[in-house]
Amino acid sequence: MNEEFDKRLTQLHNDTRLSSGARQAFDASYASIREQANRSRRRRRRRVGGVVMMAAAAMLVFILAFDGSALAAIDRLFKFGDRGIDQVVLTNGGERPVATITNQDVHIKLERVIADRHQLALRFVLTKEEIPWKDVTDLSLDYRVRSADGSYVDEMVSDTLPLKGDGGMRGHQVNVMVDESGSLVYEVLSEAGDKDIPSLEGATIEIETVRLFRDVETDTINGDWRLPIEQVTMQAAIRYEADDAVSPLEVGNVVVDLTSMRIELTVNGDDYDENYFIDHVKLRDAKGNVYNIESGYSRTVSAGKTNLVFQVPFTSRDAVSELMLIVEGIGQVKLLPVNK
Repeated sequence: MNEEFDKRLTQLHNDTRLSSGARQAFDASYASIREQANRSRRRRRRRVGGVVMMAAAAMLVFILAFDGSALAAIDRLFKFGDRGIDQVVLTNGGERPVATITNQDVHIKLERVIADRHQLALRFVLTKEEIPWKDVTDLSLDYRVRSADGSYVDEMVSDTLPLKGDGGMRGHQVNVMVDESGSLVYEVLSEAGDKDIPSLEGATIEIETVRLFRDVETDTINGDWRLPIEQVTMQAAIRYEADDAVSPLEVGNVVVDLTSMRIELTVNGDDYDENYFIDHVKLRDAKGNVYNIESGYSRTVSAGKTNLVFQVPFTSRDAVSELMLIVEGIGQVKLLPVNK
């Protein structure tokens, strides 16, 4: 765990007056949950596994046995096991838009948005008087994110529906839960593909279908729910560049934002195993902290070279004066900030 992030957790524990036993339980359980979530992500599973959510629930129950006030402070820590998203949650919690709409007797609220150039996290809360949520085993939404200029930034829709954009985002992970008020909560985390996520200032989320799954049946509710994102603060990115022109690693754009670092990299050879780079790419800072690819990557091959675009959970809060990018078995290169 990164030192700065650990300090944030320590501060959180102090603020909530957790006992030493609860603190130890939190640290051990949270580390385990992150590792399980990372394994799930490496296997490219779309939905955070039940084992991870069960571990998170067990962690909460155990900590609450020590101090019930901990719930309000940490109930958002273990949505996806994504370090950059966790950092935002622990600091300002992301944007809180005031966006609600009712259609087909289903009331949907856009409760939280975390967005930068690399990732987009959305949290929806659904209510419907006639539906007992306790009987719902799962939920899916068909939705699109349309930017202010009319282009579609993200689309997560059924295979039977056409895409209206280029499908530029990937790796959609979903959490579904019932909150303390009895409302159904739907969270989704998606990642930019080969292009940065543009500013979402003035964007609109268009939900077309709500599906409620039960043990023996599925309710499909088609409607038109449009939720505006009126304000999203985009911070200035931090850019790094290679300090060694003769390294076997050819480094393109390296950009650090609120939730992650995005790296473009080219290496010689075109016959690497699919998991080679997942297992062998590492980013190391001067303190010895190591960051790995956790959410997959895109790859193209041309002229006997492999071109990669990937992200590591190194954030703008971590930005330091020197980094080392390593591909085990191929080479390494020092990275230095351009504008910091």
